[in-house]
Amino acid sequence: MKLDTLLICDDIRQEVGGKQSLMGLYNDSIIFGPSPEGMQAWPKLMRLGFFIRLSFNEDEKIPEGTTFVFSFKRGDESVQIAKGQFFVKELARLRFANLAIMANPFVINGPGEIKFSLFLLDAQGKAYKTFAEAGSIRIEQRV
Repeated sequence: MKLDTLLICDDIRQEVGGKQSLMGLYNDSIIFGPSPEGMQAWPKLMRLGFFIRLSFNEDEKIPEGTTFVFSFKRGDESVQIAKGQFFVKELARLRFANLAIMANPFVINGPGEIKFSLFLLDAQGKAYKTFAEAGSIRIEQRV
């Protein structure tokens, strides 16, 4: 099993024909402009989309009842963004999974780095596959 892609964007839209459109893709950072004088700079509330693509080997068995947990870590704080269940029969046929996750609001407390993790859990809730640092993004404030 491999995490092929983690993309961070402003919005993910479901289109006709099974397509997904990602709007406002971020590279390695989110940069905020200067705050108007007298306005509190932090925290900032955003709407963020996370597009994750996983691929599975042909000989790989995916346990029934598999769920995922997507979370982020900022300093010592760890926050769950989403939890969901896989359709195991569909995964066995396709050998990949696309996860389109929207976080609204996504609270950003200040500049720094946010690290994202993805955990796959069996039916008993025990992690059997961990992508501890699936990706990260830097938060910056211009003055």
